[in-house]
Amino acid sequence: VTSSTQALTGLSPNSNYDVQVAAICGAGDTSALSPLYSFSTLCAIATAPYMENFDAGFSNCWAQDTADVFDWTLDAGGTPSGGTGPSDDMTGGGNYMYTEASVPRAHGDVATMMTEDIDISALTNPELNFYSHMFGTAQGTMSVDIYDGTSYTNIFSKSGDQGDVWVEESVLLSTTATVVHFKVTAVLDTNSGGQAWPGDMAIDNFAVVEAAANDLAIVSATVPTGCDLDSGQVCIKVVNQGLVTENTFDASYSLNGGTYVTETNVIPMNPGDTLDFCFFTLIDMSM
Repeated sequence: VTSSTQALTGLSPNSNYDVQVAAICGAGDTSALSPLYSFSTLCAIATAPYMENFDAGFSNCWAQDTADVFDWTLDAGGTPSGGTGPSDDMTGGGNYMYTEASVPRAHGDVATMMTEDIDISALTNPELNFYSHMFGTAQGTMSVDIYDGTSYTNIFSKSGDQGDVWVEESVLLSTTATVVHFKVTAVLDTNSGGQAWPGDMAIDNFAVVEAAANDLAIVSATVPTGCDLDSGQVCIKVVNQGLVTENTFDASYSLNGGTYVTETNVIPMNPGDTLDFCFFTLIDMSM
């Protein structure tokens, strides 16, 4: 080349390169190579359907916010503190991202990480789907915001102890943008004793997918306790997370692996509706 700058084309995204140059002054007159210069190419825009399970580590295409107080941490197995955090990832044997709430962390500390850019144009009804784990007496708030190219909008927030379980979270995305990214934020709290350490929270299997038309979920359930063990009702709370009205659905329960009791709900549920469904067939838990 004869110009002072030269574009390098055909490079792979999210890759590391070394480059050296030499001057060709004439036939048979070439200088020694320059010192090595290294650089990395930017990430390409990911295409939905998309899923990050962190099993290959914290992606180079994700980023930790530099304006927060501390970072999310890659982990497998349990977190260092007992009584908080997950004991394994969502599927078992893999990684997850979590916020370590032990000293020097304190009430109000914030950790934020950002996803890579994701093209959602191929999805008719895009949905954010991920798993959260919020276990411990000092659980704070986990939130997710979507960036549409102009500004961030909050689309998910949950606070407090949710038990030692991975919980599936589904959020329909209402945006006209074709390329988006997300930021996931944890804000620490303290328990009644003023301790922050039982506040480890985690996420796993962060995905942007096509929303299911039919998507009913049980979000809680109650069974007889105390003196009502011999003849009580089983009740479940059902939410319609899908895109269509559900006019009927079957629900079942069994006791200690016995024969299932199945009954049918006939109350229509519009998208987003929640229903308390109690089985007519009573349960005997006296044994």
